Amino acid sequence: MARPKDPKNRNRRTTAILEAAATLFATKGLQDTTMQDICKAAGISPGGLYRYFSGKDAIIQALALHERDGVDDLTRMIETGSSLLETLDSLVADLVAYQTNPIISRLSIEFGIHAHNTREGFEELQASERNLAAAMVHAIQKDQAASRLPTDLCPDSVVYSLLALFDGMITQAAFAERAVPPALTETVRRMLHIYLAPPSKGPRND
Repeated sequence: MARPKDPKNRNRRTTAILEAAATLFATKGLQDTTMQDICKAAGISPGGLYRYFSGKDAIIQALALHERDGVDDLTRMIETGSSLLETLDSLVADLVAYQTNPIISRLSIEFGIHAHNTREGFEELQASERNLAAAMVHAIQKDQAASRLPTDLCPDSVVYSLLALFDGMITQAAFAERAVPPALTETVRRMLHIYLAPPSKGPRND
């Protein structure tokens, strides 16, 4: 009688493979990383690896879907948050840490190049990123309707700028030859409070 498979063990092995692949993709590049490289880094035989993934493209797709899930989680937090500033302020430390992680930043660059060249495999991630931008625009519009943001702000421009700010951290972490400034999180927090400041109150006429 065959021994039933342990789903927890399978999940652990899958995670180990994806973590090993992500590190290799970030350091060697998607094109130059082989399945043999992944086997060696994950400590698994080729036969064992192919029981989990049919090939390198399947691993790339799994990593892209993992990234998509993270974007979807952020979108839901923004959609259910009381204001965009409050939501981003509560997440800023985690967002900065994630965006400036060297492995994640280089992997994001590799994914961007791969998606541009192949036009395949990243449709769901790209759709999730569009949904995130739309959720941020809607959150700004709600804040404006509730007088939490000035009505003369252009929501699309604000979202474009905020996404450029966080995407820029990826480029800096991937290519800049200097350490992440210790005060970066607090600096970004201050920038968010400037960007998303409530309308200024005019002088009182008592």
